[in-house]
Amino acid sequence: MIKILTFAYFSVTLYFQYIITDSIGFLLFVPKNKTLYMFLANLADRLFYIPPEARERALDRINRSKPVEEDGFHFYALPHEKEERYKWLKQPVALQFHYHGRLYKYHGERTAGVFELFLDLLYVAIISQFSSTVAENPDTIHLVKYVIIFLHAYQIWHDLREIFNSFYTDDILQRALILVVMAFMVIFANNAAKIGDDDTPDETSFYTAVAAYQLVHFILIANWFFYSLFITEHLIRMRLMGIVNAVSFLVRMGLLFVGWRGRIILAITALAIERGFWFYLYSPYFRSHVDSEFSTAVNIEHESDRMTALFIIVLGEFLNAIVVGAPASDGLTSRSLRAVLILVIAFTLNWIYVTNDASNRPVHPLRRSAVSAILWFWLHEPLCAVLVLSGDIAAEFTKESHIDHRALQWVFSESIAIGLFCLWALSMCFKSREVLSFSKPLRMGLRLVDVVAIGLLPLTEWSTTTHLEVITGLLIVTVVWESYTSVPCHSLDAVNLQTNETTALLTDGLRNSTIETAE
Repeated sequence: MIKILTFAYFSVTLYFQYIITDSIGFLLFVPKNKTLYMFLANLADRLFYIPPEARERALDRINRSKPVEEDGFHFYALPHEKEERYKWLKQPVALQFHYHGRLYKYHGERTAGVFELFLDLLYVAIISQFSSTVAENPDTIHLVKYVIIFLHAYQIWHDLREIFNSFYTDDILQRALILVVMAFMVIFANNAAKIGDDDTPDETSFYTAVAAYQLVHFILIANWFFYSLFITEHLIRMRLMGIVNAVSFLVRMGLLFVGWRGRIILAITALAIERGFWFYLYSPYFRSHVDSEFSTAVNIEHESDRMTALFIIVLGEFLNAIVVGAPASDGLTSRSLRAVLILVIAFTLNWIYVTNDASNRPVHPLRRSAVSAILWFWLHEPLCAVLVLSGDIAAEFTKESHIDHRALQWVFSESIAIGLFCLWALSMCFKSREVLSFSKPLRMGLRLVDVVAIGLLPLTEWSTTTHLEVITGLLIVTVVWESYTSVPCHSLDAVNLQTNETTALLTDGLRNSTIETAE
């Protein structure tokens, strides 16, 4: 353990030295002892050393690649290796990467795997477990607890998504990884839900949740270093990710020794370390700071497919609220109407999400720029968090015509408002490759109008039925408006021309009919 801690400390120290000295221009973190500095430099050389035979295998794949142009974008298609007859164990390979600034990846569409979707189902169930505590106790303490626990659960899902995006083999090792992670996350979820509400003086639920989470975290750290032995193209980034996660692992160890205020600070600090370094390591700024011929890349189709699948499962919370427990039973009543309204709300939210910026040929944020890519990834976190929360509260709106707890109305309305704001921000990350009849601010403007209107709804004393009717009406109008404004200029001109010709024919026909009648 001491060797691991020493290794992590020296590696992270050297990494910070390189970044700071490269950007500031003087040695701020470099120790005065040259012997120690040389030791750290040699350690870094060994840590990020690429064996010649591994480099030759990577270059062989590059030499056998062919240039491809797909929808205006250029890349090199990697050769498909011969599939193993038995799928118990597979040689992991980089599915996409950059070599001297050129993108190499497998040609063809790649979708999420079956076991990846199975993992998504568990994570939404875990998040729903946490959000139900807010529905029962809509106060600041439970809301903060929900946000912190959600972000930690999302971090594990996020790391697994990136692992499978870079080198998904679907062999017995990765399936076992998914199963083990899911098992520990089940233990984490069941105990984390009781954190703060546990009456036992020894805080059994808290320590069990921390232990389960740290075990998952340790497994993922070992996973980064293990796969870096086989994947040359991602070696530097994977080992740095392992080091960063080791640092956040040590930060979370402090949760066991401090009070509640210190626990909140340490938890947020660990999340900030992981999020900040992940954004940096996957950005082009990292490639500019590190002199390496290989650098990482992401598969846009796979990332988009995973995010879309997660979003759809999150919306399933709305459907769960109006079906489980039969809240709209006993014939056609006002509860039946409210259940249908909640269904329409979930349906329109899904419609708005999949239309992106309401253009027919958008440029994906991951392809547009580094800033838009970072925003696209980050915005999905609050989007999923608030929609799971509002979906859970929707069950109470279905059952009751009036909500006595005003805080519950505020949480429901503000959650949908924040979700719509995230959907508006996501649309601004896209870029249209065609000239539309209306500008993007005008096309997307109704989303911001909905944000303000829905956010202010709790100020009224309307019934839950009226509350849901207003939200549904606003979303339907938004969907109709965005569908109309997504028509390209030439299509709209053609429609107007056809309409004018039809009107002229009808006018001529009416005039001829009038003349014949007069005769």
